[in-house]
Amino acid sequence: MRTRRIRRGFTLIELMIVVAVIGILAAVALPAYQNYVTRARVGEAFALAHVAQRAVADYYDRWGRLPPDNLAAGLPRPETARGAGVASITVKEGAIEVRFGPTLASDLRDRILYMRPAINRSSASASILWVCSSTGSVPEGYEVIGRVGTDAVAQHFMPGTCR
Repeated sequence: MRTRRIRRGFTLIELMIVVAVIGILAAVALPAYQNYVTRARVGEAFALAHVAQRAVADYYDRWGRLPPDNLAAGLPRPETARGAGVASITVKEGAIEVRFGPTLASDLRDRILYMRPAINRSSASASILWVCSSTGSVPEGYEVIGRVGTDAVAQHFMPGTCR
């Protein structure tokens, strides 16, 4: 009488197939996750920039002109307004520049998110419209203030409202 051997465990080919499937999933998931993290950092920058936007709008409502810098707008010095990925927030003639820190991933390292005000000089009661970086059209009669440098955040990382 013969005894049968009971096999336990996996064969080498089965283990290799599992490792290959995990590798393929990781190759697809890692770039998507990095893109998600980058967009989250840009979202944080927008939240911090909102405070500066409010300060610029308040200054414009009160004085009828845009603030030249952070001090005039009632904001702290640029390097003291920070976040997890944001190194500084600077107001330059009403335009807001949110600079990302050097410790971030290469997609945002030392990049700047530009928030530019658009004002209607012919109507004192018109509110300020905000233009993200170099995108966005404004209604007739509005003038966009400020310039966008070559170090701007890439468009595909911007929130849907800015694309």
